[in-house]
Amino acid sequence: MRNQFRKITAYLAVFPEDFDLGRLVMGAPFWFVLYLPEPHVKLMVLPGRMYKNLRLILTFYKSFAFATSLITLISAGIFYEYGLGIFHILFWLKVITSALVFYFIKSFKAREFYYYQNLGLSKRILWSTSMALDFFLFLFALILTYKIR
Repeated sequence: MRNQFRKITAYLAVFPEDFDLGRLVMGAPFWFVLYLPEPHVKLMVLPGRMYKNLRLILTFYKSFAFATSLITLISAGIFYEYGLGIFHILFWLKVITSALVFYFIKSFKAREFYYYQNLGLSKRILWSTSMALDFFLFLFALILTYKIR
């Protein structure tokens, strides 16, 4: 029986000295963090399969990122003007526009899903991770706007 090794892709990232990347990835067994001699240089290693999936999800997200980012920026501007009292309206605006984006992408780019399915990603994985990323960016923009205000 032959030993089989996984392909590993490594990335070098430079972080501030007080940034603890170990806590960030502690619960993820597929990430490895190697601390190099200099305290602010750490090496993150992702298995090749995970890197490929992440790249495919980002490629899918780029197909509608402009529209959702525009809604996020408009929402951040409105949030800056009116404050925390308008958050629930902006939240539902984001949910409704995300549903519209879902409908248009699903109907007009239906054949593209075969590409991702042939590469091993289901529609559920594509949509859930893309929408989670988009909602995270939305919340991050609103929190940043709240801190600036």
